[in-house]
Parts: sequence; structure tokens; C-alpha cells
Amino acid sequence: AQQSRFADPLRLNADNPERWAGFASTTWRLDDKTSFSLGGAYSGGRGERPDTWTANLGASRSIGRFRLNLFASHREVTGRAPESGIRIGLSLPIGSSARASARYDTLNERAEVELSRFRVTRGRDWDGRVLVARDGETTDVSARGTYYGQRVLASASHDTAFLRRGLPNTQTSTVGLSTFVGFADGRVGWGREGIE
Repeated sequence: AQQSRFADPLRLNADNPERWAGFASTTWRLDDKTSFSLGGAYSGGRGERPDTWTANLGASRSIGRFRLNLFASHREVTGRAPESGIRIGLSLPIGSSARASARYDTLNERAEVELSRFRVTRGRDWDGRVLVARDGETTDVSARGTYYGQRVLASASHDTAFLRRGLPNTQTSTVGLSTFVGFADGRVGWGREGIE
């Protein structure tokens, strides 16, 4: 079925929020430890909708085993007060397959601490992460993991949002298990679902 807002891109009365949009970005490496990025975007609002432009500047630096990231952004929307913010992040690799990181965003006053483990092989392996985040209203705690077996793919996740007074606000848990059975050329095969 065709999406209800699908239309000729040159039609002047198309039902979407932007007449046009453009962006440009560049990244350059100063040396083996330092890199910078610069970018900007502008979109023209359709009809009564406002125009928006953004600019950002980023820097990344390795300090020993740590990686420091700084990202400054500025956003202006027609008829609204300009918004500017800085994001700072620090990450530390743990072995060859895990990483610990911390981030803070001044724009929404959100702080995050994350521990993650990455899948290394295409055979039996697992990945997962634990994230604790806090802003002006809530503290969010989430954990998720996936096991890649020879014949099954199993996943589980749990998310909890606590109000500042310490009572749980929302809790969501999911569990998944999938496998695959195939038949071809008179033979039956059983294995992990083909998602790669």
C-alpha cells in the first residue's frame, strides 16, 4: 500500500514539514590521537512551519587508554529561542570486546554511565550492555543481552525508570527466542535464524 503522504517531490503543496533540507560535514585527523569534525544543516519549513538551522563542532582525543570526545552544537528555529549545548564523553576499552563509558549533555542535563560487551565471533558468542542515565526528572536503568548459539538466538532486556522520589515509574521487560528450520533438496536443516 502507498503511504498516504507520498507525493511528487516537486509538488508545492506536498504534505510534509520541509520544503527542502541540506547539510554538510567534514572530518579531519590531526594526528594518530586527535581528530576534529565540523558540520551544519539547514531546512526550510513548508507553509507555516519554521525554518531550522544547526551547526556543530566536535573533537576527539586519545589520552593513554582513554578516549575523550567533545561535541558542541547550536540550533535555531524560527520564532523560538536559540539552543546551544555541549556533550562530553569518556570511554575506556576493557580487553578486546568490552568498553566502559560516561557521557554528559548540557542541553538536556542528562548524564549516562554504560558498560557494554561486543560480539567478537560469528559462532557462539554474546553481547550486551548495562546503562544508567539521569536527567532532571528521572533515573533510567536498562540492561539487555543477546546470546548467539549455533541453533538459537536468545535475547532479554529490562528497562526501569525511577522518579526522583525513588519510586519506580515504569518497568518493561522483553524475552526473545528464535531458531530456524529449513528444507531443501530433500534435507532438513536446523540452525540459528539468518539475520546476518
